[in-house]
Amino acid sequence: MLFLAVLGFCLLLSATALAAALQGLHGENRTEHFLVFAVCTSCAFFGFCLFSGNNKLFHIDISGTGRILLKDYYEVASRDCLKNSDGDSDDFGANALHVRLRNDSTLWAGLLLLRLQSDDGRLFSILVLPDSIIRQEFRALAVACRWIAAHGETQ
Repeated sequence: MLFLAVLGFCLLLSATALAAALQGLHGENRTEHFLVFAVCTSCAFFGFCLFSGNNKLFHIDISGTGRILLKDYYEVASRDCLKNSDGDSDDFGANALHVRLRNDSTLWAGLLLLRLQSDDGRLFSILVLPDSIIRQEFRALAVACRWIAAHGETQ
């Protein structure tokens, strides 16, 4: 959904740029119209490039006490594929980060914008939409985050 929304916004911005350029062909303020064209086109292009280049996936594990562990999704997936045959594996991997949910997180029914801070001060902004994970997992994540926020485990 988010990808389609950003793509639609960039296409509308490009259409606005094209309309400004066409208006500039027949008007007397050609320089201003072409300046609007250049600004709108470059904003659409760079906005889409920034959005499409920042798609890192994370695995979030929340314990029963509200402790949040964050790890790169691909590291978790490869570890699960390589674990030994008796099913033993570490609890979440050595590279997992312990993070805390910040007060400026947004917890809506149809959108979770998780603002997480690690112990060493790094900030992570993770956008979770209902179509990005299984419905039951989205609901469980939303409930867990609301519980953490209600019990004062945030920063």
